[in-house]
Amino acid sequence: NPEAHAALWPIFYPLLNTSSIPLADSIWIHDAVTGERLPFERGVSGVSFALNLPPSASRAVCISYRQLTPKDRMEYILTTTKRWGRPLERAIFRVVVPDSLKLTHISIPCDSLAKRGHDVEYLIRKKAFMPSSNFIIEWERRRK
Repeated sequence: NPEAHAALWPIFYPLLNTSSIPLADSIWIHDAVTGERLPFERGVSGVSFALNLPPSASRAVCISYRQLTPKDRMEYILTTTKRWGRPLERAIFRVVVPDSLKLTHISIPCDSLAKRGHDVEYLIRKKAFMPSSNFIIEWERRRK
């Protein structure tokens, strides 16, 4: 909030909702520092919520959701950031898949990969990130 007075900032967080990837069935939004759950309204293309912000302050929130992927593909919406007219200051994508799956496509190159028990973690870090397309991952089952 760059203003000199407190403000209520409306936020819309888009979620994919297509014939092949239906809208998320579970959504959690909370303050990243205090853990306080934040109320939200679910719509057909995402969720809306508001943040109370004191003057000259910022607030970090964590948004988690579960979304069915009937095909071996997921897509995360990134292109809505173009409307802001400026890049994301920083973005961190952490993709964790069971080792029974093999990624066949990842649209943003990984910075690192680590085996964690029966999972594989792919980590992507970006600064001044202005995505030109959504984040897409495809996978297949490993043959035994």
